[in-house]
Amino acid sequence: MVARLIFLVEDASMEACLRALLPRLMPKGCHFEINAFQGKPDLFKQLEKRLRGYARRRLGKTERIVVLVDLDQDTGGPGSG
Repeated sequence: MVARLIFLVEDASMEACLRALLPRLMPKGCHFEINAFQGKPDLFKQLEKRLRGYARRRLGKTERIVVLVDLDQDTGGPGSG
């Protein structure tokens, strides 16, 4: 069973939505952390560094990372023009 979810989201509005929804959806005993960025380009710019940091910290067997972005025309990610 997953005991902790770490969400990396692109902005504060997505964070607010998750803070409203997750307590209703998560099973008892499962905790969550949400890290919001300043838009999709900022998230993608910092993503590798963040993931390397989590790897160094060695997440427990019951921890998971979720990267959540919306689907729109401005991906801001690698290869976008």
